[in-house]
Amino acid sequence: MCRAILTGLTLSVLLVGGARADVPPGYEIVQLTDNLYFEYQPAINNRGQIVFTRRLGAGPDHLSDEIFLYDDGELIRLTDDDVQDMCPHINDEGTIVWSRRIGADDIHGPTLEVVMWREGEMKRLTDDALNDYVGGINSRGHVVWYKWIRGGCHDANSVICFYDARTVAQISDADWSHQGAVINDDGWIAWTRYNFCEDPWTSDIMLYRNGVTMQLTDGQQCPQMEHINNRGQVVWQFHNPQNGRKALELWEDGETTLLTDWGMNARLNDYGDVYFIRWYDDDEVYQAWLYLNSSFYQLTDDPFWNIDGDINNAGEAVWHCGGGPRPTTSGC
Repeated sequence: MCRAILTGLTLSVLLVGGARADVPPGYEIVQLTDNLYFEYQPAINNRGQIVFTRRLGAGPDHLSDEIFLYDDGELIRLTDDDVQDMCPHINDEGTIVWSRRIGADDIHGPTLEVVMWREGEMKRLTDDALNDYVGGINSRGHVVWYKWIRGGCHDANSVICFYDARTVAQISDADWSHQGAVINDDGWIAWTRYNFCEDPWTSDIMLYRNGVTMQLTDGQQCPQMEHINNRGQVVWQFHNPQNGRKALELWEDGETTLLTDWGMNARLNDYGDVYFIRWYDDDEVYQAWLYLNSSFYQLTDDPFWNIDGDINNAGEAVWHCGGGPRPTTSGC
């Protein structure tokens, strides 16, 4: 696990794994963990706390996936059992949510349920025979996720669910496959709506704001992997037919702009800074990039995959570096 840290002083670079780092002034790259485990899905809050998933074994059901917290130099293991824990998110209060495979044992096997970790206590938010994939938690303790309800084309229908610290509400219809929900502090929720009845499949980016749902895209090829900040900006990737690559689009106040014609898996902070990755065909690797203060920086240039990542308001970025599976196009 790697992180680019704001020092506030001079440029200080620690090369990880022989990587060449194009680091902005005042930053350095440090390696937070060093082991043989597969670690993925990191999330960072504005206090610099980081949560991530560590896979301690190699079973087919990934029952050894556990949640870890990195806090001020200390690595804390939050789960230690024989069930799968995945998709962790953390807010600025240090409250953590994730998906935990503890649901009803039906013909599909145990299902993922949403749990919340606060002050050392775990609370279960869902309890059904359907998979719930956590999308995020905001500063008010509101949580969003998508629930796979099955049915529809390719048995892929799913809905967006919202927990307001008291009750759970469904905010999308059940006629599509709604996935990948994210939330900001104002309760705005963005997600991808997939239509798997078409071949090839199509999708659109959706936004729920003040009780109203709106569609942000129209006719783009495969928009997905959206993220939202507290300014109300939404970023997503789409297939750019002009160069055959993934590109990043930014939406704000009804206007969309092309952030870059080459990028994917973007994460925004409240200043419009973006962590994202690029795929290099020649080397068959992903490299980590940072869009900071209107400038682009290539953080890695090495033979390893640099994928899942996140960024906070200090411009600190955390990401998975090393081997591992190709980044998913949906899910957490």
